[in-house]
Amino acid sequence: MAEKIKAILQKDDVCISQVSEKPQYRSLYQRLSRDKTPTLAQLTDNVLPTKEEVELIIAEHNDRAHCREMLIEGLMDFSPSIAFVFVQHYYALDLILSDLIERKITWGEANKRLSASFLDLQTQSISTVKQLDRELSAAHNNELAQRQAAYNSFRQWRQNQEALRQNQQMIDSLNRPVITDCTKFGSGVRCTSR
Repeated sequence: MAEKIKAILQKDDVCISQVSEKPQYRSLYQRLSRDKTPTLAQLTDNVLPTKEEVELIIAEHNDRAHCREMLIEGLMDFSPSIAFVFVQHYYALDLILSDLIERKITWGEANKRLSASFLDLQTQSISTVKQLDRELSAAHNNELAQRQAAYNSFRQWRQNQEALRQNQQMIDSLNRPVITDCTKFGSGVRCTSR
């Protein structure tokens, strides 16, 4: 399970890296933290975005859209509950970016909210993976219990069949006709029963 999630997240990292390496977004990343740990300067930036910066935010968001889709689709095939955590996270990110685009919040406030959103994503992801692990463990234990019960039933059935076979042999031996052969030798008679 961990390997599948890791592979899906690595594909997402590659996709995001391709967007992040575009030179037109360098100035955007000086203001907006797109990794999980904003700098102190980014956290304390009390400036509202300019019209050009708003256009960059929108363009960068649109470039990342296919990465989101790829991640969600990969997770949906594997675990819808984890995919749901990411859908919620993306929704929260979109709300933060929309406030920034509408110039309701500063760069610093956006970075604080983005950082909190990433922490929430980590917490929710860990919680969801643990819950999934508990569910898988319970299902595995249930299957083992069912197999053990089936084995015990089969073993009891075999013991019953063996007891019935032994009883039948005893009944057969009691009900078997007795054949007695007698032979006369001189003045004596000797008989053998089978």
